[in-house]
Amino acid sequence: MLGLLLALPAAFARGDDATTQTQPAATSRPASAAELELTPAAIQGKVQEIEAATALDAEVKKKILDSYAQALAKLQAAADWAARTAKLEAPDRLVVAVKDQEAQLATRPAFEAPAGMLLEKAKEELSAAKTELAEVEKSVGDMEDQIKNRPARRQEIPKLVADARKQITAIQGKLDAPAAEGQPPQALKAEQVLLRAQKKALEEEIVCHEKELATYEGFGDLLTAQRALAARRREHLTQKVALLEEVLVKARTDEAARMEAEAREAARKAAYAHPLVRELAEKNLALAERLNGPKGLLALIKQVSDQVQDAQKRAGDTRKEFDSIRDRLNRTGVTHAMAALLKEKRGDLAQFSRSLRAQGSKREEIAAAQLARDELEEERAKMGNVKATVQQILARAAPPRSEWERENLAAAITDQVESRLKYLDQLTADTDKYFNALVDLETAQVQLRDLTRSLARVVDERILWLQSHPPLGLRALAAVPRDFLSLVRHDDWRSAALALWQDARDLFYLPVLIAACLIAALVLRPTVRGRLSRWVETTPQQVRSCSIRPTFKAGLYTLLLSALGPALLALAPWRLLATAEPGSFAYALAQATLATAGLFLALNILRYACLPNGLGVKHFGWEAEGTVLLGQAVGALQYALLPVVFLIALSEASDQQAWQASLGRVAFLVAQVEILIVLWWVLRPRVLAERFTDGESGWVFHSRYLWLPLAAAGVVAVGALVVLGYYYTAVQLSLRVASTLWLVLSILLVYGLVIRWLMLTRRRIAIKRFQERQAAQAAAQAEPKPPAEGAPSPAAEEPKVSLAAISGQTRHLLRAVTGLTFLGGLWVIWRDVLPAVMVFTRQPLWGETVTIAHLFYSLFTVVITVIAARNLPGLLQMVILQRLPIKDDVRFAVATLCRYVITIVGTIVAFGLIGMDWSQIQWLVAAMTVGLGFGLQDIFANFVSGLIILWERPVRVGDLVTVGDVSGSVSQIRMRSTTITDWDCKELIVPNKDIITGRVLNWTLSNRTFRLVFPVGVAYGSDVELVHKLLLRIAGEHPNVLEDPAPQCFFMGFGASSLDFELRAYVNIENGLATRHDLNMTIDRVFRESNIEIAFPQMDLHVKGLEQPLWPLGQAPSVPPRAADESGRTGRA
Repeated sequence: MLGLLLALPAAFARGDDATTQTQPAATSRPASAAELELTPAAIQGKVQEIEAATALDAEVKKKILDSYAQALAKLQAAADWAARTAKLEAPDRLVVAVKDQEAQLATRPAFEAPAGMLLEKAKEELSAAKTELAEVEKSVGDMEDQIKNRPARRQEIPKLVADARKQITAIQGKLDAPAAEGQPPQALKAEQVLLRAQKKALEEEIVCHEKELATYEGFGDLLTAQRALAARRREHLTQKVALLEEVLVKARTDEAARMEAEAREAARKAAYAHPLVRELAEKNLALAERLNGPKGLLALIKQVSDQVQDAQKRAGDTRKEFDSIRDRLNRTGVTHAMAALLKEKRGDLAQFSRSLRAQGSKREEIAAAQLARDELEEERAKMGNVKATVQQILARAAPPRSEWERENLAAAITDQVESRLKYLDQLTADTDKYFNALVDLETAQVQLRDLTRSLARVVDERILWLQSHPPLGLRALAAVPRDFLSLVRHDDWRSAALALWQDARDLFYLPVLIAACLIAALVLRPTVRGRLSRWVETTPQQVRSCSIRPTFKAGLYTLLLSALGPALLALAPWRLLATAEPGSFAYALAQATLATAGLFLALNILRYACLPNGLGVKHFGWEAEGTVLLGQAVGALQYALLPVVFLIALSEASDQQAWQASLGRVAFLVAQVEILIVLWWVLRPRVLAERFTDGESGWVFHSRYLWLPLAAAGVVAVGALVVLGYYYTAVQLSLRVASTLWLVLSILLVYGLVIRWLMLTRRRIAIKRFQERQAAQAAAQAEPKPPAEGAPSPAAEEPKVSLAAISGQTRHLLRAVTGLTFLGGLWVIWRDVLPAVMVFTRQPLWGETVTIAHLFYSLFTVVITVIAARNLPGLLQMVILQRLPIKDDVRFAVATLCRYVITIVGTIVAFGLIGMDWSQIQWLVAAMTVGLGFGLQDIFANFVSGLIILWERPVRVGDLVTVGDVSGSVSQIRMRSTTITDWDCKELIVPNKDIITGRVLNWTLSNRTFRLVFPVGVAYGSDVELVHKLLLRIAGEHPNVLEDPAPQCFFMGFGASSLDFELRAYVNIENGLATRHDLNMTIDRVFRESNIEIAFPQMDLHVKGLEQPLWPLGQAPSVPPRAADESGRTGRA
């Protein structure tokens, strides 16, 4: 602070003089005896006085010194404003002087390099000229910016003057106000000095602004003259730089030619010299030839340098163009002229971008140049010591016969080595220049590509939102007949025909080829259509046909039928594009015809694919009635639509704006009406219900009332754009919709082809397995071999993969690939239109950063999250998890947790896009969690229990469990509940909390082994040893009975009617019922064969004290029962 105060008086000396000379008397404030003189010297004196004062408080002293320092700064600002005011004097004289300098510069002769100019002198002058040229370029850019900003500056100056006057009024009020009580006199004086200095600076600012307003027009002329002078200097300096570069290039070329001539002469002289000398001379010649010649290094440097200059010039022009378009958009806004300019610029940018892509990257050439430079440097380093190199070369030669011969050989090798070092140095230097030039070219091209993308982004963001034409009115409709006659009577039709005729004369075989194609199309068309019907009608209906060849042939014939007409239509414009000049009527005619041929081909493919015996119905399984109706509609549409599309394409490709405004727009509306008629024909609800659905089911049937309104609304919306004047927008959207439909058709055809291949593959596998089963059954019936006693149990059959599982997994994978392909195609088709959506990023919804685009991104994230949560876990399980050595329940747990993670992450991202990050909503989430915890505690408990089930896995999908009185298999584990399917195929929904907190019997938690118990009772008197042996043998011979644990048999005891045995066998739980059935059947059969009686419950009844005899069944007593009783009693008596 103190150093600043001490240094300012000298700096203010000139400023005071300027101020006293330029400030009007009306704005000066006379100093009284009590006021301090408002000069830097006086203020500096007060600063020294305050610093020397010891009675002042430290805080007060600091405040006073700060006030004086600010006052000095304001005085410096006043001096600066006064100096700027002095520079604004007499702009007219300056304009005349600048124009005189430009006239003198215009008459100055062009720069010429003096003859025999030294290379080093040329390099110095070139460096100085380039430096001066860069400064001039910068000054020209600054002047252009000033000229561009002058209108805004003109509007800003009165506002600045008004603000300064308000500040002066406020300062004067503070000066006139009474001093505050208790304030030290030194502080009061310092505050007064600061206010006066501020006022003086503002007064000087007002004077400067008023002077600038008075000389506004004059300084505008001065800026224009200065820019013209700088442009003239730039022209001279550019010519000077070019001439000096030519001098340098010529000098380097001459030097390279001289070095090549020397090397060639040295090689000629060494032709009969020692082989080592000859070898070195040939290597030197090779190095010299790398420098000179049409493909030499110097030519490459010149070529790359020219490309660098061109790229830099284009980058500068593109930057200026970018700034100009952006400024015009900000100034003029939405105009028809601006829309036409952007449309033209978009076409130029597309062509320029293609040329940039064609040039490619220079990275490979840079790497090759760097490698060559490293190799040259390594070779130069190896030959750094000339004597050592000569001795190494001499060591390779045969021993000389004399010392004189050795000295001559050494001298010749030394000359060649020194020459090689010289060539290596020159070649290394030039390679380094070439490397630097390539790096500069790559940098310039990258910069140019970035600028082109930025300009294209600005154009694409605005062009679709601008009216390309006025709204369609009666004037445009009245101009349609006139423009149509103008198109028909156009003189260039004859020139296009003459161009085709001249091309046919130059290429005599072309008419013959066209005639041959026409004849072949007419002759082969019925044959190809017949073959298509034959391939469709016979082979696909054969059940055992497993070959994809008929489908491929049918597809080939469909493509041939579809391509005959479009190919003939495209032959003439194909040749016309090669001969016509871009921008001419013939060129536009060729482009329009090719576009029509492309649409013709797409409609033909769809039409022939929808034939009754076509690919769609007979091979891909499309709905027959709906497909045929669609084909008929397309066939009727194409002949009505193609001429209209030709008119639209011709008006767009030509440079006649009147054709686009009237003829093109009316033709576009006619095309929209034709499409509406076809949509009404195909998408009516009754037609959809009868032709495109199989019964009253499916999403097509349920949404049949939405198809026609939605499609018609889209067509009508595009037509409304045309009527309102957004014709270019309508054309671009229609082109991309057509491309999207073509993409959908292509994907459907490929998808149908792959599905048919999968179906045929599945059919082939099924037939093969059926044949294997038939062969196995035949072999088993021919040679029955029952297993012998004690023989080892046969190995279990290896489980085969289910065909349904294969088909389902493949379909899921195919749908995923198809979806990704469709999304990629959509991105390629619509990526040029997507920047127009960026306009929504400037429309805030809430806050400062959340826009409509963020809302769309959030909704898109939600949709992607839902799709991903439903499909990605299954895809993960199918593609990755099934290939890992883990169990099915682990796969299910991982897939379910993956679904939860996707949902949580997607939700966080979606809320974050609309400005709701965790830091903002964490308290709300905490409060909601507490409230939901009380209100939905059971649901939360079930959710947490579901996570515990997935993590701890007490039950898994596929486990056999018993919950309460219900037993069954776990089929699903969801967020809230677990589904158990019982043996009657009924599904029981069990809350997850009941499984975690209740008692659950899991039969297959640790293993799937299950014990079967067979109680067997045999009659008394049976051989118990034989029974024990037979039961163990029966269990051991069954293939489903496990060897570990081994089957067991126990004699449990003596029953009332039987000897009780119990057979215990262990099996896998999946085989329990089948094994129980087999073992029971086998026990019964073996016991019968062994004469062992399986006891059944029986009872002996002993009757005592019977008064009446029992008669056998069916026999009547001879006497009545009463008589018998009497006789019995008489006898006993």
